[in-house]
Amino acid sequence: MEYEIIYSKRKTVGLKVTPELKLVVHAPFGLNRKIIDEIVQKHSSWIEKRINIIKEQPLPKAVLPNEILELKEKTKEIVLPLVKKYAEQVGVTYTKVNITSAKKVFGSCTSKKHLNFSFRLALYPISAIEYVVVHELCHIKEMNHSKKFWCEVGKILPDYKERRKLLK
Repeated sequence: MEYEIIYSKRKTVGLKVTPELKLVVHAPFGLNRKIIDEIVQKHSSWIEKRINIIKEQPLPKAVLPNEILELKEKTKEIVLPLVKKYAEQVGVTYTKVNITSAKKVFGSCTSKKHLNFSFRLALYPISAIEYVVVHELCHIKEMNHSKKFWCEVGKILPDYKERRKLLK
């Protein structure tokens, strides 16, 4: 199986199948190619599953410039009540909610408790949107993806792993 290797200052090996169905291996500097080959071979069934999942997914709908404003408004109408509802459940306060044109992330949270959500969320099911909202609100408590963070998410949405898959 052919793949691209990206070396960086990391401690573990990560595998990713891109939307173009290419395998990318993220590896620590200096890791032997033979070891990487073994890891890829060991995870070949996972790689195959990911390729099949990506093949079965419908291509993302291109958003035309004239649709962006409408989608931003729709996202705002959906997200604002969810932020209010789930902020109470998570037990946090926030200072600001923005709807952005972000392409690579669905949401983000700043240290100033500003929540940002991509208008592209409007193209996803409500359960996926709820996941993103809860995820970002939990970052107000934990500004990382530690076990503690995921426990906070799980307290509010025990099925968060299923919801998260809707965004992949």
